[in-house]
Amino acid sequence: MIPRTTDGFCHRERGRARRAVTIGAPSTRMQESASYMRAVAAEMEPVTSSSKEQISAEENFSIRRSNLPSTCLLHYDKAPLRLSSAKFQYLYDDRGNEYIDCAVGHCHPALVAASRSHVGSLFTAFRDLSLTSDLAEYPGRLLATCPAGFDTALFTSTGSEAIDLSLQLARGATSRQDVVVVDNCFHGCLSTTIELSPRELKRKEQEPKEWVHVVPMPDMYRGPHAGKEDAAELYFQDAKRVIEAAIQRGRQIACFLSEPVFTAAGMAVPPRGWLKKMHDYIHSIGALTIVDEMCTALGRNGSTFWGFQREQGTPDFICCGKPIGNGYPMAAALTRKTILNAVREPDLTERYRPTPLVCAIGSRVLQVMEREDLMAKAKRIGRMLKKELLLLKNKHGHIGDVRGEGLQMGVEFVNSQAEKKPDREVCQCVIYRLKEDERIVAAAEGEFRNVMYVTPPLCFSEENARRLVTSLDRVLTQLHTHGTDIGFSSLGASSLQPATWAAELDITAYEDVD
Repeated sequence: MIPRTTDGFCHRERGRARRAVTIGAPSTRMQESASYMRAVAAEMEPVTSSSKEQISAEENFSIRRSNLPSTCLLHYDKAPLRLSSAKFQYLYDDRGNEYIDCAVGHCHPALVAASRSHVGSLFTAFRDLSLTSDLAEYPGRLLATCPAGFDTALFTSTGSEAIDLSLQLARGATSRQDVVVVDNCFHGCLSTTIELSPRELKRKEQEPKEWVHVVPMPDMYRGPHAGKEDAAELYFQDAKRVIEAAIQRGRQIACFLSEPVFTAAGMAVPPRGWLKKMHDYIHSIGALTIVDEMCTALGRNGSTFWGFQREQGTPDFICCGKPIGNGYPMAAALTRKTILNAVREPDLTERYRPTPLVCAIGSRVLQVMEREDLMAKAKRIGRMLKKELLLLKNKHGHIGDVRGEGLQMGVEFVNSQAEKKPDREVCQCVIYRLKEDERIVAAAEGEFRNVMYVTPPLCFSEENARRLVTSLDRVLTQLHTHGTDIGFSSLGASSLQPATWAAELDITAYEDVD
């Protein structure tokens, strides 16, 4: 019997196939390939804006509803956007209306060029097929942003995978199983990372596994130690008691997983010094530390490249996600070889190598950050934006708190500043009215979905920031006068009857803007 490889080729057939693609002069092969690609492109039916417009809002929504789970809602599910293009911090719908995006960034020319170049010339899933300059340089450039001693980069497609990989390595290096996490946080969509996400466990009404230990979130707005000078020490002692109780029960702690700023929990910023105290204590009991930098990396706070650096953390693993690729599905777990050498499964890391395309995109992100001085810009714009938002807080009683630094802030909406009761209805109304009336795209987060994210692209300008503040002021003034009636005036929403399709989809449990 002729032995076969996993892809179905027998070794003899594979040899013939390999020889077949090397026959002929290089120039002849390239000419034939170019001619073939032009012929294929000519036969392909172009996707134009006119062909898109032939699908009505009702048809579009019906197709989406038929092919996707009912829980996969649009960002503005009550009043959907129909976007046709994007550039930097701007979005454009199919009527040409421009929106300011306060959530993500789009289509930087340097990244578009890098993507097109590699997809059109060297686009392969084989990670070790060839050497390229980006493949050689990018991991080192990314590691150079880390503290001394970080010398190993492992690449994945998603942040969830990066955290899962770090957990496997931490367990392998310590020969322990248990994990300490912070209440109300979210760390990904894999089965393991869901078990490490108290927010998801609460949503599913599940108790943490016996190997997961949840410490209180150091909430500086409505937590028990909010406003106290020694809040960092008090919250640390609260966490230490939880961990010591687990150890007394015979549990062995492998690692502590935390964000530098608790983004999914409503952009909650821990008191300065808390993260350092936690990391020092975790190391003292022989465990390792993992920082989840999915939403806090790349100089977003305006002061440090990584969020943990501002909080003086000392991680053993740094996990970062799509922001390092400007939205491209790439992520990384950064660590030290001394930790990997302690892992008893050396083959665990062999599959986590980057492709040339990943390295090309990642390199351009770092280049753009440096050339456009985006961290300094985030600090300058963020300082001005926070000052103006705090002035709005003094004017509007529904703003309970403004927190964060740089272009990483949260605006919490409450029923009143005195009671501090979370007001999800006001937050949802504000976010929809910003989109409908002011053409500004924002998002809500937090345990009660009452915190508006202010995490715009790092290219966000001072003009954009002032427009956001002016628009928010106008929306809150109108809300005070007219109440929280949202309305459905956007393209597609006016012809869709909300009461009808909301009832059909039973979206009442998922109506928030995420």
